[in-house]
Amino acid sequence: MQIAEESRDTYSKAYAEYALGISCFYKGFFKEAEEYLSSSADFLQGWDLFHYAALANVGLGAIYLEMGEYNKSQHCYEKAGSLWQRAGVAPDWTNCCRIWAAVPKVMNNDRDINLSELFQYAEDNKIRNWRGATLHSISRILSNIDDHHMDEAEHWIGKSIQANRSNGTMFELGMAHASYAELLKRKGDLSQAKENLNKAIGILKQCRADRWVERYEEELAGM
Repeated sequence: MQIAEESRDTYSKAYAEYALGISCFYKGFFKEAEEYLSSSADFLQGWDLFHYAALANVGLGAIYLEMGEYNKSQHCYEKAGSLWQRAGVAPDWTNCCRIWAAVPKVMNNDRDINLSELFQYAEDNKIRNWRGATLHSISRILSNIDDHHMDEAEHWIGKSIQANRSNGTMFELGMAHASYAELLKRKGDLSQAKENLNKAIGILKQCRADRWVERYEEELAGM
């Protein structure tokens, strides 16, 4: 960012803001991540760099989801999918966004979702570094849509953990273990919930995801 600002090149600054915004999200600094990614997304879309503008909107969707701003989250994921369609990339990118957009939709008590369609998108996804995240999202959808899909949600989070471990997507692996811990807690299995939350904390410490570690350590203490 410092180099980009000194150069006064807004093109370079937009890419730097994207990188910094994503890094802030992984560290757990949501407000800073929102600021940088919003600015980056605006510049990149203005220059018709739709692929990277879409990536910035995916980051914003994740931030707003964690902040509980579900309408904004759904909008950003849907916008990312639309931008990828304009960019003419493979449909897997857009289908990932359809899965991710369904999570805040469910969290907002909107049940108008075609689960079979989302399952197929997740199974067909060939973007390896996003496979674990999409499987995780399916689990979150199932665990929040009602109280009758908990076993299915557990099945999908297990698949997410396996995919993240195989693909080396460590941050997503930590997040999947944290989500599994929440699911087990809801099912009344506190022992396994604590075990998975400890795994999440250990993995996220390796990722230097400081605020996320603090969040889950507090959650573990509350158990």
